[in-house]
Amino acid sequence: MTALPFSLRPATVDDRQAIAEMWLRSWASTRLALEQDESRPTAQTLRERLDDEMVSKWCVTVAERGGAILGFLALDIEAAVLDQLFVAPEHHGQSIGSALLTHAIQAMPGGFTLRTAAENEATGFYDKAGLQRVRMMVHPTTGHRLVQYRWPGTSPDSA
Repeated sequence: MTALPFSLRPATVDDRQAIAEMWLRSWASTRLALEQDESRPTAQTLRERLDDEMVSKWCVTVAERGGAILGFLALDIEAAVLDQLFVAPEHHGQSIGSALLTHAIQAMPGGFTLRTAAENEATGFYDKAGLQRVRMMVHPTTGHRLVQYRWPGTSPDSA
Protein backbone atom coordinates (compact mmCIF):
# COMPACT_ATOMS: atom_id res chain seq x y z
CA MET A 1 0.00 0.00 0.00
CA THR A 2 1.38 3.41 -0.93
CA ALA A 3 1.57 6.22 1.60
CA LEU A 4 -1.10 8.88 1.44
CA PRO A 5 0.08 12.28 0.19
CA PHE A 6 -1.16 13.72 3.48
CA SER A 7 -1.38 12.61 7.07
CA LEU A 8 -4.14 12.56 9.66
CA ARG A 9 -3.48 13.70 13.22
CA PRO A 10 -5.34 15.10 16.21
CA ALA A 11 -5.89 18.85 15.99
CA THR A 12 -4.08 21.11 18.42
CA VAL A 13 -4.89 24.54 19.81
CA ASP A 14 -2.37 25.97 17.35
CA ASP A 15 -4.38 24.54 14.41
CA ARG A 16 -7.64 26.26 15.26
CA GLN A 17 -7.22 29.44 13.19
CA ALA A 18 -6.07 27.52 10.10
CA ILE A 19 -8.99 25.09 10.53
CA ALA A 20 -11.47 27.98 10.81
CA GLU A 21 -10.11 29.65 7.66
CA MET A 22 -10.15 26.40 5.66
CA TRP A 23 -13.64 25.59 7.02
CA LEU A 24 -14.93 28.98 5.83
CA ARG A 25 -13.45 28.52 2.33
CA SER A 26 -14.94 25.05 2.10
CA TRP A 27 -18.33 26.15 3.40
CA ALA A 28 -18.40 29.11 1.00
CA SER A 29 -17.60 26.80 -1.92
CA THR A 30 -20.91 25.00 -1.37
CA ARG A 31 -22.73 28.20 -2.44
CA LEU A 32 -25.60 27.27 -0.13
CA ALA A 33 -25.88 30.56 1.74
CA LEU A 34 -27.62 33.58 0.34
CA GLU A 35 -25.80 36.92 0.35
CA GLN A 36 -28.33 38.30 2.87
CA ASP A 37 -28.19 35.23 5.08
CA GLU A 38 -27.66 36.55 8.60
CA SER A 39 -26.38 33.16 9.72
CA ARG A 40 -23.44 33.30 7.30
CA PRO A 41 -20.33 32.38 9.29
CA THR A 42 -17.06 34.26 9.41
CA ALA A 43 -13.60 32.92 10.18
CA GLN A 44 -14.00 34.49 13.63
CA THR A 45 -17.36 32.80 14.39
CA LEU A 46 -16.02 29.45 13.18
CA ARG A 47 -12.89 29.90 15.30
CA GLU A 48 -15.05 30.66 18.33
CA ARG A 49 -17.12 27.56 17.63
CA LEU A 50 -13.95 25.46 17.40
CA ASP A 51 -12.70 26.90 20.67
CA ASP A 52 -15.98 26.03 22.40
CA GLU A 53 -16.66 22.64 20.82
CA MET A 54 -13.10 21.30 21.11
CA VAL A 55 -13.23 21.95 24.84
CA SER A 56 -16.75 20.61 25.43
CA LYS A 57 -17.23 17.65 23.08
CA TRP A 58 -15.49 17.56 19.71
CA CYS A 59 -12.63 15.22 18.90
CA VAL A 60 -11.04 16.97 15.91
CA THR A 61 -8.73 15.36 13.39
CA VAL A 62 -6.95 17.27 10.64
CA ALA A 63 -5.56 16.17 7.30
CA GLU A 64 -2.32 17.98 6.63
CA ARG A 65 0.53 18.11 4.18
CA GLY A 66 3.65 20.16 4.75
CA GLY A 67 2.06 21.88 7.74
CA ALA A 68 -0.99 23.03 5.72
CA ILE A 69 -4.48 22.00 6.88
CA LEU A 70 -6.24 20.32 3.93
CA GLY A 71 -9.38 19.17 5.75
CA PHE A 72 -10.81 18.36 9.13
CA LEU A 73 -13.25 16.10 10.89
CA ALA A 74 -15.12 16.85 14.13
CA LEU A 75 -16.62 13.93 16.01
CA ASP A 76 -18.91 13.90 19.02
CA ILE A 77 -18.03 10.35 19.99
CA GLU A 78 -20.26 10.26 23.07
CA ALA A 79 -23.33 11.16 20.98
CA ALA A 80 -22.14 9.05 17.98
CA VAL A 81 -22.29 12.03 15.62
CA LEU A 82 -20.00 13.01 12.80
CA ASP A 83 -20.52 16.73 13.34
CA GLN A 84 -18.28 18.29 10.68
CA LEU A 85 -16.28 17.01 7.72
CA PHE A 86 -14.79 19.62 5.42
CA VAL A 87 -12.03 19.53 2.81
CA ALA A 88 -10.50 22.66 1.31
CA PRO A 89 -12.06 23.15 -2.14
CA GLU A 90 -8.66 23.15 -3.85
CA HIS A 91 -8.02 19.67 -2.42
CA HIS A 92 -11.27 17.95 -3.43
CA GLY A 93 -10.75 14.68 -5.29
CA GLN A 94 -7.52 13.79 -3.43
CA SER A 95 -9.07 11.11 -1.15
CA ILE A 96 -8.90 13.40 1.88
CA GLY A 97 -12.63 13.20 2.57
CA SER A 98 -12.53 9.42 2.21
CA ALA A 99 -9.62 9.15 4.66
CA LEU A 100 -11.41 11.37 7.17
CA LEU A 101 -14.64 9.38 6.80
CA THR A 102 -12.71 6.12 7.31
CA HIS A 103 -11.23 7.63 10.46
CA ALA A 104 -14.78 8.40 11.72
CA ILE A 105 -15.86 4.82 11.01
CA GLN A 106 -12.87 3.48 12.94
CA ALA A 107 -13.42 5.92 15.84
CA MET A 108 -17.13 5.03 16.12
CA PRO A 109 -17.41 1.36 15.09
CA GLY A 110 -20.88 1.10 16.58
CA GLY A 111 -22.16 3.56 13.98
CA PHE A 112 -22.97 7.26 13.85
CA THR A 113 -25.22 9.84 12.28
CA LEU A 114 -24.51 13.04 10.39
CA ARG A 115 -26.47 15.67 8.55
CA THR A 116 -25.67 17.85 5.59
CA ALA A 117 -27.52 20.33 3.41
CA ALA A 118 -29.67 18.55 0.84
CA GLU A 119 -28.26 20.75 -1.94
CA ASN A 120 -24.65 20.13 -0.89
CA GLU A 121 -22.59 18.07 -3.35
CA ALA A 122 -21.36 16.16 -0.30
CA THR A 123 -24.58 14.13 -0.48
CA GLY A 124 -23.10 12.33 -3.50
CA PHE A 125 -19.94 11.61 -1.51
CA TYR A 126 -21.91 10.15 1.42
CA ASP A 127 -24.21 8.16 -0.88
CA LYS A 128 -21.23 6.67 -2.74
CA ALA A 129 -19.50 5.87 0.57
CA GLY A 130 -22.49 3.73 1.58
CA LEU A 131 -24.05 5.88 4.28
CA GLN A 132 -27.80 5.43 4.55
CA ARG A 133 -30.21 8.31 4.09
CA VAL A 134 -32.51 8.34 7.12
CA ARG A 135 -34.73 11.38 6.67
CA MET A 136 -35.10 14.90 5.39
CA MET A 137 -35.26 17.70 7.94
CA VAL A 138 -34.94 21.47 8.22
CA HIS A 139 -31.98 23.18 9.88
CA PRO A 140 -33.28 24.80 13.08
CA THR A 141 -31.56 28.17 12.54
CA THR A 142 -30.94 28.59 8.80
CA GLY A 143 -34.04 26.87 7.42
CA HIS A 144 -31.94 24.93 4.86
CA ARG A 145 -33.19 21.46 3.94
CA LEU A 146 -30.96 18.78 5.45
CA VAL A 147 -30.38 15.10 4.81
CA GLN A 148 -29.72 13.00 7.88
CA TYR A 149 -27.44 10.03 7.24
CA ARG A 150 -26.33 7.13 9.35
CA TRP A 151 -23.48 4.72 9.21
CA PRO A 152 -24.91 1.30 10.15
CA GLY A 153 -25.13 0.51 13.81
CA THR A 154 -27.08 3.56 14.97
CA SER A 155 -30.77 4.09 15.34
CA PRO A 156 -32.39 6.64 12.98
CA ASP A 157 -33.65 8.54 16.03
CA SER A 158 -30.24 8.87 17.71
CA ALA A 159 -29.36 12.31 16.35
